[in-house]
Amino acid sequence: MLRRLSTNPNRTLARNSQVSHTDPMTKQLQKRVSRLHHNSRKTSKLAPHQRRGTPQKSCFLKPVLAGPLASFSICRPRLRTTGRTQVIDGWACPQCTFMNKPTRPGCEMCSQARPEEYQVPNEHTQEEIRRMEQEQLDFLLYEQAQQEERQQNYLNLIETDNMGLIPNQDEVDCPVCFTPLAPSEGVVLRECLHTFCRDCLVGTIVNSQDAEVACPDTTCDSKLLDREIKALLTEEEMQRFMELRLSIAESRSEHSFHCQTPNCPGWCIYEDEVNEFRCDICDETNCILCRAIHNGMNCKDYQDDLRLRAENDQAAQKTKKMVDTMLQNGEAMKCPRCDIIIQKKDGCDWICCVMCKTEICWVTKQARWGPNGRGDTSGGCKCRLNVMPCHPNCQNCH
Repeated sequence: MLRRLSTNPNRTLARNSQVSHTDPMTKQLQKRVSRLHHNSRKTSKLAPHQRRGTPQKSCFLKPVLAGPLASFSICRPRLRTTGRTQVIDGWACPQCTFMNKPTRPGCEMCSQARPEEYQVPNEHTQEEIRRMEQEQLDFLLYEQAQQEERQQNYLNLIETDNMGLIPNQDEVDCPVCFTPLAPSEGVVLRECLHTFCRDCLVGTIVNSQDAEVACPDTTCDSKLLDREIKALLTEEEMQRFMELRLSIAESRSEHSFHCQTPNCPGWCIYEDEVNEFRCDICDETNCILCRAIHNGMNCKDYQDDLRLRAENDQAAQKTKKMVDTMLQNGEAMKCPRCDIIIQKKDGCDWICCVMCKTEICWVTKQARWGPNGRGDTSGGCKCRLNVMPCHPNCQNCH
């Protein structure tokens, strides 16, 4: 694209800058442009053979910074002489009108793409080819670096995933015991990225009364992974923890049955059609209907025998009478889920069943929440639902 360059300094300044003429910096630039214009007129008075090869040089202003504090530097575009006309090699930006070099793919000022219809002059074709080859080479190098980075990140991810525990990289303080932890002295939990010392995590696992160990941070709902628990505990501690998990799973299962042999850890989950359970540990056959072992007797004979023995057992009768009295007086209650008898020693009205972990409202003698667990107000005591207490004696503690 060819454009005639004006030699009028005022027009050049107005076209290439939007700074007010009253600005001191603008006045100073106008003086510099006027001097350059004066020198160019001296050159134009030379003879044609003296001026050949040294075309008249004009200038335009190139902003260095944008905004009210903008400054300008004097840039000289490349001029070509065609006959007696001087033209500029380059293309004008359609957005900001800045004159760019022919080989620039985008505007130097505003990054606007070069017009597709612009044809690079012949003398710049080789330079344009070299530029495109260099851009292609740079792109290939960039793609190669990106691929190497992805490969390294993948290897680091595999290495981290194979680790039982992830150590901390920075110096931190354990939020539980406030012990300073140097790099690699603490443990970063995978689920929530919280960092703790090993002793605090081991204590949390050992003292947990739930099958899923929660993060020691009270504001976090994440759970410790099995691989983290196994890496933190000894074999003996891990064995006790697994037994606790089995016990909790048994108590929370609706159709669970424990072997009636004393001190036998065997148990099962039965279906409605099953009436017997043969324990693999003690090899005894349990009657699920009678919840007892009565080898050589059917269920009717066993229940008749049990009723006869209960009538003659004074201690059993006294115990049953005492339990019934406590239930009637409200000193004890049956868990609404597992039917175990519960007593409250002291404290608020919120209690938790030690067997099935059901949250219970003591004052109403029913579950705190509905069948879907915590937050389900479709059932339970419905305390503070519609700003109403669950009972006149409610202490608003649950």
